[in-house]
Amino acid sequence: MASKLEIHIPELGDFKDVEVVEVIVKPGDEVKKDQSLIMLETDKATVEVPSTHAGKIIKVKVSLGDKVNTGDLVVTLEEQKVEVKSEEKAIEPNAASKKTSTSESVEIHIPELGDFKDVEVVEVIVKPGDEVKKDQSLIMLETDKATVEVPSTHAGKIIKVKVSLGDKVNTGDLVVTLEAMVETETASVDKNEATDVATAVAKELPLSGVSTAAPVGASYSSHATPSVRKLARELGVDLFEVSGSGLKGRVTERDLKGFVKGLLFSQELGGGIPSIPLEDFSKFGTIKAIDLNRIQKISGPRLHASWVNIPHVTQFAEAELSLINKLKKDIKKKDKAIKITPVAFIIKAIHRVLVDFPVFRSSLDTKKEKIIIKGFYNIGFAVDTPNGLMVPVIKNVDQLSVLEVAEEIQRLGELARKGKLTSSDITGGVFTVSSLGGIGGTAFTPIINAPEVAIVGLSRAFIKPVFDEKKWKPTEVIPFSLSYDHRVIDGAEGARFVVALAAAIQSKETFS
Repeated sequence: MASKLEIHIPELGDFKDVEVVEVIVKPGDEVKKDQSLIMLETDKATVEVPSTHAGKIIKVKVSLGDKVNTGDLVVTLEEQKVEVKSEEKAIEPNAASKKTSTSESVEIHIPELGDFKDVEVVEVIVKPGDEVKKDQSLIMLETDKATVEVPSTHAGKIIKVKVSLGDKVNTGDLVVTLEAMVETETASVDKNEATDVATAVAKELPLSGVSTAAPVGASYSSHATPSVRKLARELGVDLFEVSGSGLKGRVTERDLKGFVKGLLFSQELGGGIPSIPLEDFSKFGTIKAIDLNRIQKISGPRLHASWVNIPHVTQFAEAELSLINKLKKDIKKKDKAIKITPVAFIIKAIHRVLVDFPVFRSSLDTKKEKIIIKGFYNIGFAVDTPNGLMVPVIKNVDQLSVLEVAEEIQRLGELARKGKLTSSDITGGVFTVSSLGGIGGTAFTPIINAPEVAIVGLSRAFIKPVFDEKKWKPTEVIPFSLSYDHRVIDGAEGARFVVALAAAIQSKETFS
């Protein structure tokens, strides 16, 4: 026998227009009594709206981001009941036997905290007389690495709270005593339910190599539903390690399963890179969240992939700018309107060295185990734009004079700052130059612009005393750094390259 029921937002007190931050169910889902349907978030707490009955969801009447108030309709469901002749009551279909309960005093202690000692109690969530559910948080601890919730191991009524705000606690310390209702004939039902969950997850993703035991003392983020927390315990995952994709960083079931899949994949590769969890910084003061711009969204993952996948080595050197400064003055005497910077000369010097060091204009094909040497000289240069860093590419530097390189730097730089670069303007490079000389700094380690294998970073020029075999004289020098892919280029070759580049910058033949 089935009947339709409506479930509404419960009493929210003084809160109005509370935001829906997660919709947990969808039409067709089977839910149990007290299972969470949606999550709300006020400025003080996250609120779960549970189902008042077991049944099948017919309609969900709220959406992510909606503002709701007390009494608003959440879902309609078809309540499932089974008539039992021997007892004048409806029981859930999965119930295996009649349940009998007895009252029992239970002590709940601090779980295993590993190497942490004297951990501070930063929040006491319950007080004597409170009714708590199993797995409901009792207190919050804070180590130097994470915030840790201590959950209740039983449902019941709190009798005594044995810790206070600011206390220092250790593994095994008593937290609360509570009067728990212990069911004596539910073991088979609980095991079946746990088995059903584990089986369903096992079918969806393989669990070999992942512990199925609950992590003792795991630090579960407050931005996760009880069902997700329960699944995390069954999979042996600390939710603090999982990045949430839900609204305001909430960890969803999909996030959790994706994390486990990634963990398994990384184990197959012999190790993985842990994510960097974020905490709620607003508890320390005011914050402001700014969206990544389009360029950051594109370049960020590429830079991360380059840094993670390429073993970077950086070599540092200096070159005298005496010759370049003289050539600049000679050009300016002929035409004062010409705009030319040392970067144009250095790009020509890089081209000259790339001729003698072809491996520096290559890319690594890891699948075919080959190094692809490129027979062209397209050199990119980093441009600081209002929207972020861009790298236009000067084509065929070998066919251009220093003046023509300078003109290309000016032309492509203007297009970059106006956001008018085309795809052909930013592709086809074999080597990249990044210059911070106009801003400052003595040295830096540029990230390789993959799939290239090397990059030169230019820092601000400065005056230093240089001995010319007769006397010391003040000389302008430019510091530069070469980052290279150590899978393709060894240290000796990297050192030879920077020596050759310094010599090329100081040689008349380079610019003749």
